[in-house]
Amino acid sequence: MKHYSCLLTPEAHKKSSDHLLNQYRLGKKQEELCFALWRPSSGRTRFTAIIYEIILPEEGERNLHGNVSFEPSYLSRAVKFAYRKGVGLAIMHNHLAEGWQQLSLPDIIAERDRIAPATRITKLPLVGLTLGIDEIWSARYWQRKKEEFECNWCRDVRVIGNRIHKSTNCIDSYQRREKLKRTIDSWGIKCQSQLADMHVGIVGLGSVGAIVAESLARIGVEKLTLIDFDQVETHNLDRLLFATEKDVGRLKVHLSEQNIKKSSTAANFRVLSVPH
Repeated sequence: MKHYSCLLTPEAHKKSSDHLLNQYRLGKKQEELCFALWRPSSGRTRFTAIIYEIILPEEGERNLHGNVSFEPSYLSRAVKFAYRKGVGLAIMHNHLAEGWQQLSLPDIIAERDRIAPATRITKLPLVGLTLGIDEIWSARYWQRKKEEFECNWCRDVRVIGNRIHKSTNCIDSYQRREKLKRTIDSWGIKCQSQLADMHVGIVGLGSVGAIVAESLARIGVEKLTLIDFDQVETHNLDRLLFATEKDVGRLKVHLSEQNIKKSSTAANFRVLSVPH
């Protein structure tokens, strides 16, 4: 099963965030919106919308009233632009709050019922993005299911450039899982989500490496790569976690993988062993 994500070019991020947060930066409690174009990119386990061009509103194409709404002419212009270029359409707006944002009922009605049906001509899903005042993006795909549109939340949104800025969906992934209750209480769900989303590589599964792998699995890290060519020997048994006499001769990476799978607390734990 593939997961969904979004990626913004640095130019698209700057142009859209400058527009969406302009009113807020001027001290006004005013939301904004704009449309954008995206190209699809897919891998073995993910589908990504690459947001690369922003379509700013022209005079009279949107209405600012605390919230923000768009005129049909703006949507029509954006859809035609996407269709002519053979790409997908995205709707971008901001919320006056921090972090990964959920959708309000007016947001859902606008995206699902007004914009998504109009984008069917592009033969690509509508992508919706919301920007927080801390420049954290959240995103979702609106996929057509028979005559209705279904919301599929993205796992993350990245902004590429000299540095990669990443926003992670901590709302869907870590809704107070009982196994992680004490861990999340220690540093919060946002920190937990960022930590869990890391792909950690451990080179050497000796006494220290095995403990590190075990600890990371227990605190909810979702993906580990273990690298070690060595086998368990008798003189390792006084300090090698999990190993017993019957494990002598086994590869350390395979032994560690077997055991951390039992102790992992992540919902979708994955481990790759590299014995060379």
